[in-house]
Amino acid sequence: MFSHKERVRAIQLFLKYDCSYAATIRELGYPSIGALRKWYKEYLESGELHQEHRKKSKYSEEQKRIAVNHYFEYGQCYARTIRMLGYPNRESLRQWCEELAPGARKLRKSAVKLTQDQKEAVLKKFYKPQTNRKNLAESEGISRVTLYQWKNTVLGKDFPLRMTLKNQEKQKELLLKEVEDLQKQVHQLQLEKALLEGAAELLKKEKGVNLLCLSNQEKTILIDALRNQFTLKELLQQLQLPKSSYFYQKQALEKPDKYYKERQLIITIFNHNFCAYGYRRIHQALKNMGKKLSEKVVRRLMTEENLFVKFSRRKKYSSYAGEISPAHPNLLNRNFKAKKPNEKWLTDITEFRIPAGKIYLSPLVDCYDGAIVSWTIGTKPTCFTLCLKRVIHQIIQRAKVSLDD
Repeated sequence: MFSHKERVRAIQLFLKYDCSYAATIRELGYPSIGALRKWYKEYLESGELHQEHRKKSKYSEEQKRIAVNHYFEYGQCYARTIRMLGYPNRESLRQWCEELAPGARKLRKSAVKLTQDQKEAVLKKFYKPQTNRKNLAESEGISRVTLYQWKNTVLGKDFPLRMTLKNQEKQKELLLKEVEDLQKQVHQLQLEKALLEGAAELLKKEKGVNLLCLSNQEKTILIDALRNQFTLKELLQQLQLPKSSYFYQKQALEKPDKYYKERQLIITIFNHNFCAYGYRRIHQALKNMGKKLSEKVVRRLMTEENLFVKFSRRKKYSSYAGEISPAHPNLLNRNFKAKKPNEKWLTDITEFRIPAGKIYLSPLVDCYDGAIVSWTIGTKPTCFTLCLKRVIHQIIQRAKVSLDD
């Protein structure tokens, strides 16, 4: 129920906003439209709003005083007073006590407010074998009920009240085992993460690569990079690489490159000829210089050094011209004149070829004055739909703002 002051304020605001129910309720947060209409009708009929009517109590002042005296005389127990006198209810008796004897009623509320860390410190004393819990509660300034409530809140209701030596040892073993299992899981996850990061950084592999699909040489390089963080045994197990294969690849990697001079010569020839020589022409150039290498070796060395000739190819011819779609209805009938703005819009798609590829421009033109309402550029011909959605969204937002105003 709303007070007289709240109702008067609502009517004043209602009149200020030109009798707008929505604006008044949005401003105050109360009341309902029906209640506001009822208050306004009353205001029109009488020129004012009625005051609150206090309900007359069916109990006399003497009965109230007797009930309050009985409550304080017999242990401040609501149930005992109501049972002995036969009246009133608990809420009424509480109000009478506050009215006739303010501040005299005891409050069942702990005056001690402890933090979570302080509660945990108290619970540590709570589970010590030599601790008297009653004395502990008194020393902390709380009741025993509060002490047990803290236990249920922090440790849970299923946690035992008494911790015998056997239970403590068993609980300790379970916790240590759980900690050990978690540490193993964390170590395993760290190992997998380090291997994936090493494959991406050292071997230039993509994210999410299958480590088991790597060659033995790549696995060996990865293991050598992580030997200072993890043991050789767990790295070999994770990559499923035999120990003998690892040492064979390690020995092969430590050997000097037999094609070092030829490799540098191939790089020089390739760069000197504007990166346009393939492996056949480089093989012929080496042959003219008196270097005898097979074409396969030249091609392999160029692949290892990432020497590739870049060239452009003509797009493969295709006679496919798309599917024949049904013709759209001719709504404008070549009448491109409009009597008011935003009555007719036109759009078109223009294709531009640039070195990076194709881009598409789609403007949106108003037939009223030829103004560009919006435009968009994209790499797909469907970019005009984004332009249309953007303009429609702006129009809806403007309409909402105008309606709110």
